[in-house]
Amino acid sequence: MESAESTIDVVSMITYLLFIYLILAIFIERCVELFIGVLNYVDQKMGWYGYWNKKAEKNQKRLDELYKYQGEKTQSTDKMFTWILWEMVTEKLYTGGKDIISAFDIRFKFFRNVSRVFAFIVALFFSYFIQNELQVDLITLFENISGARMVSIGVNMKVILTAVLLSVGSEPLHEIITKVETIGKDKNKK
Repeated sequence: MESAESTIDVVSMITYLLFIYLILAIFIERCVELFIGVLNYVDQKMGWYGYWNKKAEKNQKRLDELYKYQGEKTQSTDKMFTWILWEMVTEKLYTGGKDIISAFDIRFKFFRNVSRVFAFIVALFFSYFIQNELQVDLITLFENISGARMVSIGVNMKVILTAVLLSVGSEPLHEIITKVETIGKDKNKK
């Protein structure tokens, strides 16, 4: 009977951990959405489109210079140049057409990177607050549930790892839940 109770305790702790992770990740995602909304508003009101267009022109010149010196054009060099320019090269409009740099893609990539940094900063502050007030972090909770002991790391490193997990967002957790549901449905069919 003790093993059934311990199993229930473990399942309850795992559910608790996933619930905490999900709530915190959703909170951080909503903060990032608000931040990006404000950033988009400021971008529109301040007329930063000129900046993004200049950036696209500058990168277009770099791309043209790279192609000028590349010699024989191959698919691998095209991929390399696209990677060098942070995947800002749009698809060619037609076969044999010229690669172009999109100001929209530059803006999008910039906003995506800013949102990731902002999410990490919010998660870091939130993780430190929870650690100081409740002495809880996701790494310690995971260690307690799994019984596995991670390499001896300090509290600050655990808080940083917690912030990284939270800043990733709730999407990985949704994928895990979907996979568990799929496995459960497959077992019920058999």
